Amino acid sequence: MESKGTIFDTFWMWRLKESPEFATAIGIHDFDDQLDDLSIEAFKRREKAAEGMLRTLKDTQNTSDTESLTLNHKLLEMEISQYLRGLKFKSFLFPVCQLEGPQLDFPRLISWMKTGTVSDYEKILLRFDRFPTQIAQIIALLKQGIQESYAMAKESIANVPDQLDLISKGPVTESKFYKSFLNIPTSICEADRSSLTEKASCLLEMKVFPAYRQLAEFLRTTYIPNVRASPGISSLENGTEYYQECIRFHTSTNMTPNEVHNIGKAEVERIELKMKEVMQKVEFKGTLSAFKDFVKSDPKFHYKDEEDVFSSYKTIASKVKPLLPQVIKTIPSLQYTIEPVPKEIAKGFPGAYYLNPSIDGTRPGTFYGNTYMVEERSTIECVSLFLHEAEPGHHLQCSFAMEQKDLPNFRRFIEDRVYYQSPGRFALNTSYLEGWGLYCEYLGEELGLYQNPFDYFGRLSHEMLRACRLVIDTGIHVFGWSREESIRYMSEKTAMAKTDVVAEVDRYISMPGQACAYKIGELKLKEMRQKACSMLGEKFDVREFHEVILSLGTVPLEILEEEVMKFTKGT
Repeated sequence: MESKGTIFDTFWMWRLKESPEFATAIGIHDFDDQLDDLSIEAFKRREKAAEGMLRTLKDTQNTSDTESLTLNHKLLEMEISQYLRGLKFKSFLFPVCQLEGPQLDFPRLISWMKTGTVSDYEKILLRFDRFPTQIAQIIALLKQGIQESYAMAKESIANVPDQLDLISKGPVTESKFYKSFLNIPTSICEADRSSLTEKASCLLEMKVFPAYRQLAEFLRTTYIPNVRASPGISSLENGTEYYQECIRFHTSTNMTPNEVHNIGKAEVERIELKMKEVMQKVEFKGTLSAFKDFVKSDPKFHYKDEEDVFSSYKTIASKVKPLLPQVIKTIPSLQYTIEPVPKEIAKGFPGAYYLNPSIDGTRPGTFYGNTYMVEERSTIECVSLFLHEAEPGHHLQCSFAMEQKDLPNFRRFIEDRVYYQSPGRFALNTSYLEGWGLYCEYLGEELGLYQNPFDYFGRLSHEMLRACRLVIDTGIHVFGWSREESIRYMSEKTAMAKTDVVAEVDRYISMPGQACAYKIGELKLKEMRQKACSMLGEKFDVREFHEVILSLGTVPLEILEEEVMKFTKGT
């Protein structure tokens, strides 16, 4: 990978070198023998380097001679400035929770590595060998957090020791890490195959598994007894400012927590009226609360088993694909698969999530469906979940951006990991990213995919979830809501299973502000669509509108709005 000499190339190459795991995730394998440096010194080094790049940007931005170059400079300056603002909150002191950490990230990373040559396998072995150093860095960060009274909430970390136990127990040859060594290609000679498998077994037994056990022991005996008393981040020193910066990072707006909270309550009231319309349509006699209880409890609205879950998703996928040209002008070529959430982490995870494909084409995008306590999971959420996570949601969105080769790389690729580092990390533009996913659930109405009132009620329940997030996330982190109060509120307002409600609330505790991005982004997209439609009249083409939205890559909402206004004015 050669730098082309621009500030954008310099920034991108620096990003990949500083985050070799991110490079592997997007299909760039130049740094596959390395792991992310999570030492405190590394975070200080990155801060200094980012300050230098920001100075360079400011010195060169006025020399831009094209509109697109000017926009690239503006976006990169915004991204680095956000990163530097966020670093002061030391979010890197929270490097593991039930949704992120080495129990999830490391096995996934190894599964993404190349396995064609002896050199490829030796890089895997090097990562095995270096893993204990990274675990030691994680423990050092956690210790620093305790010393500074800057610890996570119990809800964020309580399940992690069990997750670590699950991934590090049993024979190493039956572990996820060993899978690549069971299918070494025959193009590699027998002697090398034997040597590689022996080294893998030894490193897993002597280094990887003991490192996992060391972290589990530290969490149980040292960290968890010292977690913060309140689930809200504002209970920490400078926590209120921290949370405001999280809102800014994820929504790319200057909204206050109070404004976000009130928008959420207004949306909850609006969606409840829509829910009552469905209840009346199916002639249910009783209250809305009773109707939700009926939907939650009746076996006909629940899956029978894991096979039932995935056959449902595949059926929806087959229905959606031929309808995409009605709303999408350019359909990306990158593919996706549908897989179960790994069992060792499924307990703390939401109903579904998505991971991007690799740009080298070796790994498709993956839509993960959660089958933990499958009998509690609702069939009426199937359509909206698929639309959000797969097509036309995140898979189409992220694949579209990756295929925009005229954009600089920092705009094409999303680092869909290390959420814990927010707001001291590089841009996610979460409101753009998740606003599109929620907006795609709405597009399901226009495409006629909610074919019965109960599927539509499932869509409303999911929209209600996003409205509740605004209320609960701000409630927990600013207004003193307890975990129990938050669970009760969401259980009352949505038709979600209790298992999912608990996982959702614990997620908000672990990732302050992230959950607020969905509704804020979706409302802005709908507002922009209405403006464009009003201004263009009969000339408005929803496919062209979506083309503008998708072709930008991930951007802050203010930039998105500026570009949509240019589209409506024909400039």
